[in-house]
Order: sequence, then structure tokens, then C-alpha cells
Amino acid sequence: MAKIALVVHPDRPEAKTLASRASAWLESRGHEVLLAPPDEEAAPRLLHGTDLAVSLGGDGTMLRTVNLAWAEEVPVLGVNLGHLGYLTEVEPAGLEEALDRFLSGSYSVEDRMMLEVAWSGPSLDGESSCLALNEAVVEKTVPGHTIRLSATIARRPFVTYAADGLLVATPTGSTAYNLSVRGPILSPYLRAVRTCCSTGRLCSTRRSGSS
Repeated sequence: MAKIALVVHPDRPEAKTLASRASAWLESRGHEVLLAPPDEEAAPRLLHGTDLAVSLGGDGTMLRTVNLAWAEEVPVLGVNLGHLGYLTEVEPAGLEEALDRFLSGSYSVEDRMMLEVAWSGPSLDGESSCLALNEAVVEKTVPGHTIRLSATIARRPFVTYAADGLLVATPTGSTAYNLSVRGPILSPYLRAVRTCCSTGRLCSTRRSGSS
């Protein structure tokens, strides 16, 4: 018996309908289903002991699911209910087939680089941090002018920018905000950012040889 978590976009009726369909399909085969609450902070270690997390939504839901899953090293399967679906693997019509392939062991896991981002300042109470699958952005708080930013690599000065902000993207995030500002698209297998990185796990149920 497998334990499957469903992370559902809270404002998409079609996501809730698909979650009900997936739950019925899984439970009829003797598997356990968990539904993640909308608030991430209300679900610490929700996915502990879970075999798979299924994201039902768009890329935003996929990012939220990865944030829930990475610490437990749970693979994430994305079902596209958004507009672009760069991160998602499966269309709604193929969900049962994808679940069946996972349960039968016919799948692969792609390890994706993540960024560990820490920030502090005089107006903050100590240092805060988070992990990002796509990107980290430093930007101005007041519109209408540029800001100056100094970047260092391994604590050594690199370059100073005069710009709206600074974006650091992972290869996975190269098709997100990075692409909209004309950055390069990178293969998700390329380790292009190496400082303070961790790993997110995306489940692939594509058949061998498919693109």
C-alpha cells in the first residue's frame, strides 16, 4: 500500500474535482490519500512517510508542493491545470495512467538544484532563510528609480549593478522570471549555480524514449 499526498490549488474548482477523482481511484486500490491544507505553515512534516506528492494546479502549486516535499525527500508529480505548466509532467486526462506507472515502479526521479536564500537587515528580527526551486530576486521597494547592488561570489567582489533588481535563477527557473527578462534557457540537469544549493525531486512517469 502506498501513501499519496495531494496538494490542490485552493481556487480552482477543476483541481478539487480532479483530487476527488484521484482519491477515489487510489482508495479503490487500497492506497492511503492525504490532502494538504492550503496553509503551508499549518502542515509541518505533513509528507513524512509519504511515497509521492501530487501537485494539482499550475507552476505555483508545483512550487508549493516542492516546498512541502523537499525536506522529506518525497518525489513530486505535477499535474498541469494552469496556463503554461513548465514544471508539471502530466495532463489531467493522464493522471490515472501516471499514478499506475508510479505504483508499478515504472518511473524515474529527476533531482533538481535549489537555492538556499538567507536575508537579514536592521528592520528584521535576526536572519531568515528559505529554499527556492526557481529563483531568488532582490528588487527595489520604491518604483521610479534604479538601485545599486554589489554582488560577490565566495565572499569575493564580483560586479556592481545599477538596475531595477538582481535575479539569481536555477536551471529549473530559467524558464520562469529569468526568461521574461531575456535570460538564457538552461537544461535542468546543468548545475549552473553551486552556492548554498539543495535538491528538489520531480517524479517522471514518461515512457522510455519519449520527449
